[in-house]
Amino acid sequence: MSTDQPTETPTLTDNEGQPLDFERALAELEVLVEDMERGELSLERSVAHFERGMQLHQFCQDALDQASQKVEVLMRRSETVREGDLTSFIAEGPVSESDEATQ
Repeated sequence: MSTDQPTETPTLTDNEGQPLDFERALAELEVLVEDMERGELSLERSVAHFERGMQLHQFCQDALDQASQKVEVLMRRSETVREGDLTSFIAEGPVSESDEATQ
């Protein structure tokens, strides 16, 4: 398996069954944490919040990992292009003014 291909983040849905994106998942996670920190939930609701929070945490972590992998791939591609440009510059030598006029 190639590390250049990021893994797909599993789909997580909101209460209406709509797929969540990272920002909405993080916002929902923050609300759950605030609810739990108040300490006013029943044990059953606390466990349900905790379970949902763990799902959201994993979803967000997967999305961040995927974004990080994409950035790494883009950085490697950028470095390859720069190295290739430098290699061709060294091999061909600098372009003189007369060469630029003919291009």
